[in-house]
Amino acid sequence: MEKNTIPTVTLDKKSINPNLVNLDADKLQRERILRKYEFVKDADKNLNEIRLYRDIISECYFKQRQNYMKSCREMVFEYMNLVAENELKRF
Repeated sequence: MEKNTIPTVTLDKKSINPNLVNLDADKLQRERILRKYEFVKDADKNLNEIRLYRDIISECYFKQRQNYMKSCREMVFEYMNLVAENELKRF
């Protein structure tokens, strides 16, 4: 199959790597690859956010000050909700 006979797909997604849009593949394969890329990118973003929360919480409890620890409670609940949402997306 020649390069010129492959249909091209234009996507308006800004977050997609431009090299993935111009793949030498048919439309169906390109869409599958782009969906997998978006899933991986979203999962990576969620994991980075979870790591950030984890670092903040560990520093929060490392300080061992009563007022500071009280202010950490909300962050702990946000962290737990984020982890729970992330786990639900996996299944």
